[in-house]
Amino acid sequence: GSMDAAQCLGVCDASVMPDPCAAGTACAGVVGALDGSGARLCVPFTECNLLEPGSCGMGQKCDLSSSPPRTQCFPDGTLEISAPCGAMLGQCKAGLVCVAIAGSNQPTCLQVCDPAAAPMMTTCASGTCRELNEFPRRGVCTP
Repeated sequence: GSMDAAQCLGVCDASVMPDPCAAGTACAGVVGALDGSGARLCVPFTECNLLEPGSCGMGQKCDLSSSPPRTQCFPDGTLEISAPCGAMLGQCKAGLVCVAIAGSNQPTCLQVCDPAAAPMMTTCASGTCRELNEFPRRGVCTP
């Protein structure tokens, strides 16, 4: 679909569980401030496979969305591995996700990996592949 067509999107409350938006959309888009104080919108999303880099198409990457836990396509980001990503969800480069690992309250861009793969098959450039709590069979490379 073309992105130049204006669309009316519903405003939503991200703290409401389950997600109050209609099927195929998620309470994710932000209008105004990026520090979390901006209004949220019900934005259409496409589910994807974190372990398949091309599953979102050109200029897009697969990333985690936390409410409800799922994977979805976002515009490709620019932040490199281990860069702090904070509230800028979806700003990491393709193949990386923004997560805070246990013991750290500072989210960083970490490499995606398959915790079910044999140790010799893991794609981690460094560290070990640790499964993400809400995402079975999806992991990140932790130092």
